[in-house]
Amino acid sequence: MEIVNPESPREWDNLGHMICWHRLYNLGDEHNYADPDQFLFELAYEVSHQERFDQDPAFVDDESLFDRAREVIYERAVILPLYLFDHSGLFMSTSTEVFAAFDPYGFDWRQVGYIYVTREEIMREWEAKRLTKRLRTKAERVLLDEVSTYNDYLVGNVLYYEVEKEGTIEDSCYGRD
Repeated sequence: MEIVNPESPREWDNLGHMICWHRLYNLGDEHNYADPDQFLFELAYEVSHQERFDQDPAFVDDESLFDRAREVIYERAVILPLYLFDHSGLFMSTSTEVFAAFDPYGFDWRQVGYIYVTREEIMREWEAKRLTKRLRTKAERVLLDEVSTYNDYLVGNVLYYEVEKEGTIEDSCYGRD
């Protein structure tokens, strides 16, 4: 019997984009963002259809610029924070509640990134003409499911088998424990 490492669910056809930064682990989707601030500004630029925050005289300091970028993102995308608990294994979630219950001081967990989907991607996925509250909620549930699946992958809660006959794969199945 051959032990095979499962394929990362981030290689599948996902709705969301999982952008992470960690000094020890390569998590989420591949990207070239140097840090979370660069990511947030570039995402704001993308979803605002090239509105230039850094050239607007109304934003005189970095904090108001950052606030405006965040505001634009939340208007035009669904975005959730990603937290990683790193203690005797890796666990990922969009909430800190469970992690804080085990480690209230945050020694073993921190925010490592975001998962998001743009308004245009949501409307294209569900062939909608506008982004309604119901559609936003539906997209958020899909993102939560993607994080749950990725967490199962991180903790090793993934099963895979292949039925092979004379060197040809006859059948296969992936699943969660």
